[in-house]
Amino acid sequence: MADKAELLKNKASLRLCERIYSTIGKIYIAICGVLIALCIIMMIYTVNGDELYIVAEILFKSVILVFGYMGCYTKKTIYAWIAPIIAVLNALVTFGVNYYLAVIFIACAALTAYTNEKYHKLEQCEGFPQFSEIYEEQKKISSREVSEYQERYDEMIKTQSDRMDEV
Repeated sequence: MADKAELLKNKASLRLCERIYSTIGKIYIAICGVLIALCIIMMIYTVNGDELYIVAEILFKSVILVFGYMGCYTKKTIYAWIAPIIAVLNALVTFGVNYYLAVIFIACAALTAYTNEKYHKLEQCEGFPQFSEIYEEQKKISSREVSEYQERYDEMIKTQSDRMDEV
């Protein structure tokens, strides 16, 4: 069993990982959500024929939002790296001022990848996800109880008869 200091260290690391995930998720929602809303408002009020450009912006931002958010909450690094790749494609295709967004999303993806690596290491540690000595002791006690009940059940199955004439 892991010592108390290690459990506390792992618990603090897990909290930090969860805080980073929620912060990056909020960044994606804030940036992409605001830009999508602005594009929709521009689309409503525009009369000069730039609807295709605005629809492309909405689609790009929606895909970036989905993949960035999935990278945080599914804890898979591939999704985190797809978001900045699409942001770079958006900057190249639309010739806009989206280059600064690509840099922000690259930084978010790098931080998400680092956090995912740290989280997966914590998954392998003893006591995940509670990192509590009390929880570990309760888990051992409950596993012993389950094995006792399993033994009883197995004994009942062995002695049980399916035919009514034996009853």
